[in-house]
Amino acid sequence: MPAVEPDFSALYQVLDRFERVALAVSGGADSTALMLAAAAWGKAHDRLDNIVVLTVDHGLRDQAKAEAQAVCAQAVDLGLRAQVLKWQHDGVHSSLQEQARKARYELIGQYCRAHDIDVVVTAHHQDDQVETMLMRLMHGSGVDGLGGMRVETEIFGVKVVRPFLDIRRNALREFLKIQNVGWIEDLSNSNLTFERVRVRTVVKQLERAGLQTQGLARSAKRLARTQEALERQTDLLMQSAVTVFATGYASIDRKLFEAASDEISIRLLKRLVDWASGVEQSGDEWGVALSDIERAYKSLTQGHQTKMAQVKMTVAGSVIAGRKKTILVGREYGRMNQSVVVSDGVWDGRFFVEKGALVQAFGNIIDDDKRVRPDNLPYFVACCLPAIAKIKDNSYVPHLDGGENETDKSLNSLVKLPKGYVNHA
Repeated sequence: MPAVEPDFSALYQVLDRFERVALAVSGGADSTALMLAAAAWGKAHDRLDNIVVLTVDHGLRDQAKAEAQAVCAQAVDLGLRAQVLKWQHDGVHSSLQEQARKARYELIGQYCRAHDIDVVVTAHHQDDQVETMLMRLMHGSGVDGLGGMRVETEIFGVKVVRPFLDIRRNALREFLKIQNVGWIEDLSNSNLTFERVRVRTVVKQLERAGLQTQGLARSAKRLARTQEALERQTDLLMQSAVTVFATGYASIDRKLFEAASDEISIRLLKRLVDWASGVEQSGDEWGVALSDIERAYKSLTQGHQTKMAQVKMTVAGSVIAGRKKTILVGREYGRMNQSVVVSDGVWDGRFFVEKGALVQAFGNIIDDDKRVRPDNLPYFVACCLPAIAKIKDNSYVPHLDGGENETDKSLNSLVKLPKGYVNHA
């Protein structure tokens, strides 16, 4: 390797840490450098078979199929396995880059889950981080957004790691030039229709005026540290103030909630809304918009101060119900997929059910149903329970027909618990 090779040590640590690794490769300079560095490490450590290259044919340009095939051919030449993932769509008419990003992560996530792959590695670098930070600053982001992209996160249920966040874009390109390796130039990277391209242009102008992008990157790291400290405080409030029920909702102790600082209580509320709404499974790394959570928090706290504790609102597919001593957060019935054949044993992204079952929301039949529901089971929560079709017109509702349900001791029916929640059962 040449002496000018960027510091790939963070990548090597990821490759050494995980048994099976997927590389997200588009064919651009950054991901091509990722593929070359990973292949060199894999060859040196006899681990080439543990690395697979995933590239997405997004079908948005005439060249997309050929570009994806070229990536696979290059990967195979390096001794790596490779797979093209095809995005099936009927055309994208708005928010093209955001929809393409989500589709890419969803396809990669599906492949990784199906093949027991531990982690996806991307080639996001320091320049991407600076652009992201400035974009979020323009949109009024808080500490989390200004902390930039996270080194490690989870998208569509798969761990994603970004080991190049301390490496400049130019360093990766120089590395490829030294290796005499070309890459694919995406013409959309010069299309000023896209916000990121416009911000990239502004960054170049600011650099000529003296802006040190390394300084912004350091600020992002420091803000990320602040975020981690706030998250630990939120964990503590989660453990003391929140109870999660097997029926898929959470209850917050209002006294503890209001005694905490605004920042920590807002973070707690956001975690529960992200969880209850299902946005965590949507591929949105940042979840429900912070402004929506802040408005809900204001309604909850102002209403309580004016003795209007009984406040109820919907936020991004969730219901928040403020009561005198508690705040309840659950799924919104009107935003659910009302009836579906479950092929993978997971319904509504929240409950484990039998594979192949025909399941509908209990709310579809609740008003004509003769079952006796527990007094402490909120109506809006009952509406969002799975009702499994049986013989004739009968339905089986596991949470109502299966014995003790309305405690936090039987959470094994839930696919996922809120971030930071500890089941003490």
